[in-house]
Amino acid sequence: MTILNLIYFFFVIGIFGFFKQFSNLINIYDIPDDRKLHKGSISLAGGVYLFICIYFYLIFSHFINDSNLDLLFGTNTEIINFITISLSFFLIGLVDDKRNISANRKIIFFFTLILIAVSIDNDLNLKILYFSFIDKRILLENFSIIFSIFSIFIFINALNMYDGSNGQLGIYTITFISYLAYKINSIYYLLFILPLIFFLFLNFKKKTFAGNSGSYFLGFFLSFIIIKIYSFGGKYLFSDEVVLLMFFPVVDLTRLFFYRIYNNSSPFSGDRNHIHHILYNTFKSNTKVQLTLFSITVLPLAIYEITNLNILFFIGVNFIIYFIILKKLSFQNNK
Repeated sequence: MTILNLIYFFFVIGIFGFFKQFSNLINIYDIPDDRKLHKGSISLAGGVYLFICIYFYLIFSHFINDSNLDLLFGTNTEIINFITISLSFFLIGLVDDKRNISANRKIIFFFTLILIAVSIDNDLNLKILYFSFIDKRILLENFSIIFSIFSIFIFINALNMYDGSNGQLGIYTITFISYLAYKINSIYYLLFILPLIFFLFLNFKKKTFAGNSGSYFLGFFLSFIIIKIYSFGGKYLFSDEVVLLMFFPVVDLTRLFFYRIYNNSSPFSGDRNHIHHILYNTFKSNTKVQLTLFSITVLPLAIYEITNLNILFFIGVNFIIYFIILKKLSFQNNK
């Protein structure tokens, strides 16, 4: 273990050990309403904690020339680009947690930041789609920047909407990072999980949430690392593997987007029709909800990696699982 990793380890534990004081210093709380499952005001310092820990590790690992994360930053321009854009997403989320920024303003902010990020860092520009089940490649050509911007925008919002019950965001993020660490055969990426584990402990005890500051930052961070890994020409990841990994957050976002438009409401308005709401209404237990979400995310990925079956089979199975869950919503609404 390098000196940086030791410093990072004690840094993460140090903030965790004084989290109550840290939370009081941040002084931002989530107030429950009729569509939220929790009762009482909950600290949103969890997102600040995750940001500070991961941000600290990424920046210092680059500037002390730690080669373990070379896949992410090739030049100083790329690290400065990441520092600026990820900090901006975090600050927008922090202000949103405190004052509630309008959806239209957030859309403008998000698209602007992503456009800047993709324009500066060429590796974030998805130019070619590689598939595991065919040799043919799809060249995006003139649509590459538009495709890249929309892909990042959709995932950031999908992750934000997927953060709806205790443990959900943390477990999914750990799964996401673990899968990428496995694909590139690097245990060093698992160090990002350390603050997530401590966050999950507090999150399950209803001591803190990630808030918009945490989910916006993590959404951009996860988009950043997966595109960086993907940009190595299909060496580590294929497009369909990315689809399988992101399946449930993105599909749930897509469904809710069109559902809300169909019902003459804003696609960014809140409701209780998310996948976690449906599962909670069925199980009446958050533990069972998290076990279900974890299982339907991890099992297809694990079986795919073990068996090497055509990935379209697993994507198809995920659609079937998702529609079975939606049937539960239809049944609940008709009772």
